[in-house]
Amino acid sequence: MSPPHALTGIEAGARNQFVYGRSPWGTIIELISYPDGIHYSQESETYRWTPPA
Repeated sequence: MSPPHALTGIEAGARNQFVYGRSPWGTIIELISYPDGIHYSQESETYRWTPPA
């Protein structure tokens, strides 16, 4: 549905990107890749789950 776009804000990074797609049954899916990490505030109470490398 879209070409890859750069992530912004706390998710920004040289290689961090997202893209939208559609499953065969019609659900819109957002795929996010953040190999450069995400910069959270020290005061943040929650963090995004990241699968182990």
